[in-house]
This record gives sequence, structure tokens and C-alpha cells, in this order.
Amino acid sequence: MSSTGADINGNKTCQKTEPLSDGVVLLNPAIEANEIIKLKEIIPEVKPCFDANQVKLMHILSSEGDTATRGIFPIAQWLDMKLFWNEIDKIKGGRLEHNELELDTTTVGNYKPIHTGYITNDTKSKDPLAWNYCSYKKTENLDNPKYCKKKDNIESYPIQAYEPLAIIATDEYFISDYNDVFNKNVKGYL
Repeated sequence: MSSTGADINGNKTCQKTEPLSDGVVLLNPAIEANEIIKLKEIIPEVKPCFDANQVKLMHILSSEGDTATRGIFPIAQWLDMKLFWNEIDKIKGGRLEHNELELDTTTVGNYKPIHTGYITNDTKSKDPLAWNYCSYKKTENLDNPKYCKKKDNIESYPIQAYEPLAIIATDEYFISDYNDVFNKNVKGYL
């Protein structure tokens, strides 16, 4: 269900999608990145913006400490691949080129061009209050003290203000490995 609402300036032309529930949370999902690309492609098509009250409909958190999705998954997927080719997507009049093999062998949470933010625990503790979130969305109209630039100089999908999809990488102190998804840090995020 979708409706129109207001942006931060009070304009009544923004889209607001109503959630069916409190949202979907995927933790260290072993899902191919190409399964989420279609969602990221339609987000720039929302004209002209998302409503300022838009809630996140899906959260995907993936840890840098997860060897199952960062190491084992790509090897298993690569062994299963017979062919590879380049798929070219167009976004906002530009080109974002994807390597099909990379999309098939990288999990959704580890595919950097679609990340929207990063969570780190600077104190390297399990304290649920010790983590910091930074957004990859650079805003001009919004005061965003939590903005940070992506570490790698990679071409990425644009991130809209109030986008309902959060794809967040975490450090190994926030989620230590594939099975560490019920720790205090994750409970604090939820």
C-alpha cells in the first residue's frame, strides 16, 4: 500500500509505503546479491522522494566477521556457476555495471554498491550501547551528523532520504560470526 505524504519542506508529493508489519530483518543472510538488485533499481524511480515519516520496511545486517557468507558462500556459488556475463543497469540516466558472477557469488549484505550504512563498535566490546552507526547518505537539506563516506572508491547505487531499505555492514565486534545474531548488540539494534 502506498500513499503520498510530505517531504522535509512540507511538499505533499512524496511516496510513503505502509508496512505490512513492523518490518523485516535479515541477519547475515546467505542470499545472492542479484536477488536484491531489483529493489535497489526501483528506489530511484520513486518520484520525487520518500515521505519524511517513511519507516524502514527491510533491514539487512551483515558482519565482516561472518566467514560463512564472506568466504564459504562465494566458493560454493562459484563452483555452481557455469557461465558469467556482465549485466548493465541504468539508474538516473547513468550506468552502473555489474559483473553477473560477482552478483551470484556475493551475498546481499556483502555487496558494497548497495550498502546504505555501517555499524562499528569502537570499544570492541559486547556493550549494546557502545556501537556507532554511520549513514552513506550525504544530505544537503538535512542535518546528518551520522554521515560517513564509504571506505572503498566503488560505484554505488544512490541512497534517497528516508529510503525504506537499510543494507548495513557491521564490524566483527558488533556481530562476531554467522551464528552470533542473538547477541546484545543485535538486540539493541532491534
